Amino acid sequence: MCADAQNSSSNAPVPAFETVGFVDTQANALTQAHAALADFKALSLNGHRHTFACETKMICFKRARLLVLSSLFFSTVPALSQTPPVAWGSPQYTWTGNFAGSTRADIVSAAGGNAHVRISSGRGLLSDTWTVPATWGGSDYTWVGDFNGDGKTDIASASGGSVYMKLSTGASFTSATWTVPGTWGASGYTWAKDFDDDGKTDIASAIGSSTDMNLSTGSSFTSSAWGSSALADTSFSMVFMSDPQFNWSCQSEGNISNDYCGVPANLEKDEATHAMETNMNHASAIRAINDSMGSNFRGVVINGDLTAFGNKDGELDRFRDVYLSLDFPVWPGLGNHDYQNNVNDCGAHAWVNWNYCAADMAQFLAEGARSSDRISNNDVTKYDKNFAQAGDQRNVSGSLAYSWDIGKFHFVQLNNYPTYTQSFTRGYASGISSWDIDITSPAAWLNADLGAVGADRKIILNWHKFGDVYGDSTARASLIAMLAP
Repeated sequence: MCADAQNSSSNAPVPAFETVGFVDTQANALTQAHAALADFKALSLNGHRHTFACETKMICFKRARLLVLSSLFFSTVPALSQTPPVAWGSPQYTWTGNFAGSTRADIVSAAGGNAHVRISSGRGLLSDTWTVPATWGGSDYTWVGDFNGDGKTDIASASGGSVYMKLSTGASFTSATWTVPGTWGASGYTWAKDFDDDGKTDIASAIGSSTDMNLSTGSSFTSSAWGSSALADTSFSMVFMSDPQFNWSCQSEGNISNDYCGVPANLEKDEATHAMETNMNHASAIRAINDSMGSNFRGVVINGDLTAFGNKDGELDRFRDVYLSLDFPVWPGLGNHDYQNNVNDCGAHAWVNWNYCAADMAQFLAEGARSSDRISNNDVTKYDKNFAQAGDQRNVSGSLAYSWDIGKFHFVQLNNYPTYTQSFTRGYASGISSWDIDITSPAAWLNADLGAVGADRKIILNWHKFGDVYGDSTARASLIAMLAP
């Protein structure tokens, strides 16, 4: 039952709150009511300190006006202006960022001890003033970024050896002073970015051949000088490995003799457990190497046979869980067990899952080569859906090779072996549930990729089956031709 506020059965007063919406016509009242309520809630969200409490509510339409009636449940809601206030700091102390911690950009403009905040609701700006200590460095040495890694934009302002931090809680700034050595290059050679890939914004300032790094721990800066000498570009550590091969077991290729398989109790376990436990041991060892090397450790290259049968029995998922969850870069490649051995030998023939083992791996690597920000070049020439298809499958074409650079080194991942080519179809022979996988020669791509590498760089080629090249004179000649300038 819907009634006017004056005729409501409740005698309790209705607390005052600002109007949040109107219904233009009763025909579309419900749609507009939802929009109006969304506006009302937006006034109190985004981490803003003004909130409301509600146990029940009743929405009524009377004379084409939206009424929100309340007798029990609304606490007083301070009116928040959707019109930004007049107060602004100077342009040099005005920034945009996710200060409230949402996915929307907000505005902060600082003047002395006042940070005038405009928080975006997506439909308007909600205004507030957050007080801060009036300690600021020069505008050229004041930056915004997520310095403590909590997903909200903060402000850092440097003066000599002090960096005055304004750390956003989403509803205010907390202030702290983080000390640094106080050596700064010119403002145009000073940047605030995440230089060590830990999710927190750092500050780098270049002076000559040295760059003074102030790396955020989340509660302070640790400072060091990063040089740009030839030694810094050529001296680092990586792990090169192959054949994690989920779900291979101790008995998959005869009785393997190693520390794990030599324990009788382990032999009683199933294949998936063998693969998971041994690979977890490998991952732990790599983490220990990373911990001992610190920033000198640059990541892991895995040269093929990530799985035995693609994602059959969740093998690819287990590889992802163990290796792609590591907190440093991993560059995988495919081997014969990932796709070559499984072509026309996995799934039900002429059915939607035909060739899914090999196709899973080709699609996995193609997507990674195209999307990773740690890869600078790739040979994926097609990665697309069928028209009106269901599911996440893709048509794939290319050698799936890719390359990246570290210091003075140029790395290339060539997967199974450089001359391997193969074409097959996933699923039905044709139609929207049929996907073409076309593994092509990397010859043209590789020649162009290496041609763009500077003469001062060393080149490292990675692939899985060396015997298929060096044991075959034709394949060896093909590779030499690929590498010719």
